[in-house]
Order: sequence, then structure tokens, then C-alpha cells
Amino acid sequence: MSYLSGFSILRELTFERRADDFCTYVACGAMKTKTTLATIMVAVAAVASVQAQSKATPINFANDVFVPATGHIESLAVAGQQFGAALLSLSAAVQTDNRFSNDLDSKVRRTTNSAPAGHIKCLIKPTSPGSADYLASINRTNRPLQACRFTYHNVTTNSPLLGKRIRASGWIKTEDVEVMAGASLVILNGEGHIFASDPMTDRPILGTADWMEIEIITDVPSEPCTIYFGPSLYGPGELWADDFQISIVSTNKPITDDRIWHVWSPNPGDYSMTTDLENTHNGKPTLCFAYTPTGEAPAGSWMWWGQDVRNPDEYRGHTVRMTVWIKSENVSNRVRPNLRPKGPFFKLLAQDKRVGGKNIRGTTDWAKHTILCEIPEDTQCLDTGFAFHGSGKFWVDIESLKYEIAEGEPR
Repeated sequence: MSYLSGFSILRELTFERRADDFCTYVACGAMKTKTTLATIMVAVAAVASVQAQSKATPINFANDVFVPATGHIESLAVAGQQFGAALLSLSAAVQTDNRFSNDLDSKVRRTTNSAPAGHIKCLIKPTSPGSADYLASINRTNRPLQACRFTYHNVTTNSPLLGKRIRASGWIKTEDVEVMAGASLVILNGEGHIFASDPMTDRPILGTADWMEIEIITDVPSEPCTIYFGPSLYGPGELWADDFQISIVSTNKPITDDRIWHVWSPNPGDYSMTTDLENTHNGKPTLCFAYTPTGEAPAGSWMWWGQDVRNPDEYRGHTVRMTVWIKSENVSNRVRPNLRPKGPFFKLLAQDKRVGGKNIRGTTDWAKHTILCEIPEDTQCLDTGFAFHGSGKFWVDIESLKYEIAEGEPR
């Protein structure tokens, strides 16, 4: 899972408002106008209709069941589990954000037989190209310039999805997207156990693109849980969405979720990852990570490359040592390997420690770097990877990467 610096963007949003305060907020908003009350009822009915669908697969979701909301799917999933789906629907209905229009577009249909497409449009005109406006919205206002259309599906003990590998798919069309568009999915249960997450930050849709089919491949646990998903837009631009559905696929179908090594970033289009045949270590090719725009990266620009170990049984109760060889060139801020044990609702359970030296900055030759972290017994997920803040380049000898139980530490 991603390394976060000073603020939460894609994963770490928590809802600090107590449940009673949250209820008061929703109730006050709902009483403003009769129009708002009507909107609430439509939203609640739309989300409720999702749960009444057939047990057969594929499970198809009409465009009008997706609830418009500010923020991203994972933060909404956490809210839904902590405060309840009905309260979540009410909150989404009364919450307004004049920076976006978010509804159905009767003028856009993917095919002649399609319903009006879901539509998200950022109404803030860009002041500069690229990701600067979006990053500034995070750094200066704490109101990230992001919106989504979300829905959810409860997986019960008699669901055909229980314990299956699934494909969540849909069609997306974009115009002038500066930062990222795509879809997002998260699976969790009522206790906040995160089973899967995929916000598509390793394969963002940028610029203007005609209708394309997107897919998220993941596994549903063999226990009751909830799947939250839908299209999302980050920063300036426009997105249309149509024909989202969930189907069962073969276990031979490769997963796309965060258990595989992947890029994560608030501005993923600004970073690249390539295999470098020239900058070798011990005679072998290495991985090169680079900030690709010219000039210095704006404040808040970062990427993370890593994976989420969602069954960390062998590490629980141990101190784990992570070692890897890295070199860098003109890194403006810092590069750092990390180990991050997580609990319910993405909660960080322990801080890792760098052994000797400081974070990687500037230009450095190949060197061995070591991270230690005590992994609590109640760890549900272990995030591990490399955090890169700012501009420049760094290289990783991925074959040198090792995870070991530190000597002398009991299980």
C-alpha cells in the first residue's frame, strides 16, 4: 500500500467525525430543501435496488444506481462499513461540491441501445497543464479535486460470488483528463478487514479517449463482505461511464489488484517504471523509476511501487528485516524502502525503521539499504515497496530484495 506523506490521498482517508456528529450533519443537510429530500430518497432507493438484483451472474448495474459523491471509492467504503450503507447514501445525497457536475448525461449514449451515460465533469478550469492543480487542491485546501460515482454489492453466504475470482468491468470515455480517470474497487467486511483494492493508478486513463472497456480482476473471500466500485475522476477533465457489471472468471485469469507489484501515485502520469539494461548491478538489469516531466516536481508529487501482502502469516509476531540495493540520480526530495503493517480500515499498526544513514537524496551510487519493522500479531496486511517523493530517478536491483526474520526475535 502506498507511502503517504503528511496527508491522505488514495488510501488512508479516515472518518474522524463521530457517528452521532455524522448523523447530525446528514440530518441538517437533509432538512434544507424539499429538493434535497427528494434527492436523498432517490439515492437511497437507487443503492437499495442494487441489493435486490438477481443472484445470477453477470450482475449488471444500471447507470442510474451509481451515487455521485466527492472523494474516492475507498473512503466511501470505509464510511459505509463504519456508519452503515443507508447513512452513507444520505451523506452522498446531501453533500454538494460545486467544483463538479456529477449525474447522467442524456446526450451521451455508448450505443444506440444504451441508457444515458454516467457523467463526471470537473468545473474548475486548469490554471496550468498536468497535475499541478490537483496536487495544489490536496496541499492547500485539504479538499482533493476528485469525484466518483459509486455503488456497492453485498456478498452473502448464498451469493454466487462467494470465494470466486471476479471481473468488475465497465466502459469509460474521457475528455481532457489532466491527472487520471478510471475505476476503483475495494472489498471489505463489517469489521474493516480489507480483502482487495484496485484504484487503477497503475493503468490510468489520461487525456481524451473514446469508449474503452476497463476491468478489475480480484478474488472475493469465502465469507460475507461488500464490494464497492465505480468510475472516478481526479483533477480537471471529464468522464462518461456505462454498462458496469461483475462476473465470475477462471482462476487462471491474472489479478489486477494490489497484491501484485504496482505503481501507486496521486499523479501517476508523471512517473515511469522501466527495465534498464545499461544501469546494471552485479551484471544484471535493474528497474528504473523516473519523474518524467521537465523541471522540478510540484509539492505533493510522489509515487509508490510495491505490493500488499494480504496473508502475512509468516511475518506476524516477528521483527522483519528488508534489504535491497538502490542507487539514485538528482532525487529532489527522497526515496525510501518501506514496510507498513496494516489493520482494519487501513490503520497503520507500527512504524518501520531505517537502519543507518538517512533517506536517499540527490545522486548516490549503489548501496545496500535496510529497513526493520516489528509486525504485530493482529496485522491483516503488510505493505512493502519503495516511496519516491519529488523528481529525479532511482534504480532498484530487484533481485537483491530480501525479507528475513531478524535473528533473536521470537514469533
